[in-house]
Amino acid sequence: MITLKKTQLLMALAAACVFSAAYGQQSEQPKRQLQFELTSGTDEMTYPGTKYIGYFHVTNDRNLGPWGSWITTTSKWKEMSEKQQQFIVKLLNDDKDGKTTRSSIIGYPFSRNSGYMKTPINRTRTYSVFAVSKEDVQKMAEAVIEGLDNEAQRRLERKQKELEDNKNTIAEAEKMLPKLEIECKQLEAKAQEKTKEYLKANYEIDKTKRPEIFEHAIKNMEELARYMKLANFELIGLQARIDSIEKFKAGGNISDPGTLIKLDQMLIADEIERAGIMARRKAYEEAFRQTKELYDIFMSCNDAAAQKQGWNKRLANAQAHKNSAERLLANPPREMQPVEVHENKVFIQQVKQD
Repeated sequence: MITLKKTQLLMALAAACVFSAAYGQQSEQPKRQLQFELTSGTDEMTYPGTKYIGYFHVTNDRNLGPWGSWITTTSKWKEMSEKQQQFIVKLLNDDKDGKTTRSSIIGYPFSRNSGYMKTPINRTRTYSVFAVSKEDVQKMAEAVIEGLDNEAQRRLERKQKELEDNKNTIAEAEKMLPKLEIECKQLEAKAQEKTKEYLKANYEIDKTKRPEIFEHAIKNMEELARYMKLANFELIGLQARIDSIEKFKAGGNISDPGTLIKLDQMLIADEIERAGIMARRKAYEEAFRQTKELYDIFMSCNDAAAQKQGWNKRLANAQAHKNSAERLLANPPREMQPVEVHENKVFIQQVKQD
């Protein structure tokens, strides 16, 4: 009999095969047999130097873009004439410098233009390109189509990476959560122990709810810190008195036995007082240490609980995004598939020269 764990493993492997197959299919550029059809000329306004305009219709356009200098990174760029390359570079630079506006150019190069030609069917988008020769306009059209395919491929790759990232997050969360569960239990046990010690030492507390104890501990630390500071100030003053008395005695200028006796009595009194203050300070320090331990354990409990809650939330989000990505990659949407050029046709018009 196949165990549940083995069944889950088999299902995961099967799903991985499906996603890998879909991903692999997209990695290969589609083989199109584009047809280039020369149509009647146009009197439309174009960018200076344009001799040919090419346009084609993309079915179910996915707003792939934006466009720009990426045209120079396509494989077809190197196949264009030097004159065409110079023409496109100048056009791009002019547009960058604000010398042209897209609204003043019908069918801006490698730009969407739904109004340039009436689309043959619904849900299509017309793309248009400028060129200096018939051969170059063909290369430009092929370059834009290649760019569209590349963008679709990048979207697919980003979704695949998103899937892998969420799988890694899930694996990390499933590793962290059991550790945090153990840590929370250990800290909780220690917190209960420290709470008992604290309540025993601070018997005036008649409330045992953690928030109230935590608030009491904070105020207690503030008060104890103030007491320790005052004790230190008192010790500094006493030490100054003791040092002064010893300095007088060591000077040898006191001849009166009564005065010496009185100074010795003052020293004894100050030493006794100092011992008392030091004892109080030690008690303050011990009480502060105990209170700080309780405070620290409460903070550790809160921190561990917050981490656990955070990982649970990340796990839930990652699982939801993973499931969504798996469903999408099993049947990639159009924006992650090669573009569909309507009838595989690119229409070419020769621009009428003035």
